[in-house]
Amino acid sequence: MKWIKTKEIFFSIFLVMSLLPIAGLGEDVALTPENTAIISNETDESFCRDFSILLRRVKPEWIVLDNAIMPKSVKEKNLIIVGGLHSEYTGNIIKEILSQEEVNYVQDVKYTVIEKESPWSENKIIICTGSDSIFIKKAAEEVLASLEGEW
Repeated sequence: MKWIKTKEIFFSIFLVMSLLPIAGLGEDVALTPENTAIISNETDESFCRDFSILLRRVKPEWIVLDNAIMPKSVKEKNLIIVGGLHSEYTGNIIKEILSQEEVNYVQDVKYTVIEKESPWSENKIIICTGSDSIFIKKAAEEVLASLEGEW
């Protein structure tokens, strides 16, 4: 009888432990306004906010770059990079993050969203890119619209 109780307790503990996620193993990093930053240059930020109600009222911090160096302050966050391959500053950053195959793909489409693992942390990078400002905005709107219900 004592063995049965011990066995039941062990089984219960095992069951509970197996249902808990193990940190870092196959766990999706949840994007929240607090752990996410939007990165773009001034032109793309201004165009997106001027011509999109959704992007005008976006909740995460929006950082406007004044050079092609990713700020250290955001490297530990999930990033949404808004810009084209030819965008000032962000274009260089996007090309550094994407593989040559992905760059070739981006050049062949009007717009796309590419999700990557961050090279600096265990977070996500979501690249919203397009062939011109209108398509860059469209890619950014799609990402933010899909996240808006969760935020």
